[in-house]
Amino acid sequence: MRNSSNCTVRPWGAASSITVNWFPAHVGNLPNDVNHNEEADTAVHELISCPDGSAPILMTRKVIVVADKADLHSRLKDLIQEVADTFVSSGNEFLKVGVSGGSMPGMLAQVLPGVKTVWKKWRFFFCDERLVPIEDAENTYGSYKALLAPKLCLTEEQFVLVNTSLPPSEAAQKYSEKLKEYFKTVPKFDLLLLGMGPDGHTCSLFPGHKLLEVSGKILSLNNFCCSLL
Repeated sequence: MRNSSNCTVRPWGAASSITVNWFPAHVGNLPNDVNHNEEADTAVHELISCPDGSAPILMTRKVIVVADKADLHSRLKDLIQEVADTFVSSGNEFLKVGVSGGSMPGMLAQVLPGVKTVWKKWRFFFCDERLVPIEDAENTYGSYKALLAPKLCLTEEQFVLVNTSLPPSEAAQKYSEKLKEYFKTVPKFDLLLLGMGPDGHTCSLFPGHKLLEVSGKILSLNNFCCSLL
């Protein structure tokens, strides 16, 4: 995910810096030290500050190498359970989750039933969606409706849908308006569950694609797909 403003990112305790585009998730105070996840194979801590006056934040990236699919599902369930437990004490109305398509609906259909939570509080947002009918195998919501919703008794109202019957530009505009109903500013999700293809693409954003150059928008599109930026 990207922001139209440039944010300076430097490794915690290092002098060098790079410039990236980022959606910041603000915290009130930066800690004096950092607790590493003992299970993480790699933990990189970066201090992010934005020229638009946003408060600096501490971002932690963790790369965990799993043994097999069963290990992946177990770790993912534990992570999602932690987010669900944190939500209970947050006082927020909804737990907002951004999801991608591809293999993710099938994986979550196996993982999420093991999470203990009040599912009616969850709202699912699509980080990309193919502009095809729901019945089409390429439609992201259609996959979640068929594979995940029955296992968790999720209703259609819990999915914030892209209107795939509209022309691309109108579909993107309408979905941007829906996002603004849930987020006051730039969308900040409680949880993002995104898959990645062998070429590194995610959310229909492919390496070298012109959509990666788009700035100043929450959501962009091509002639067959809407993608959150």
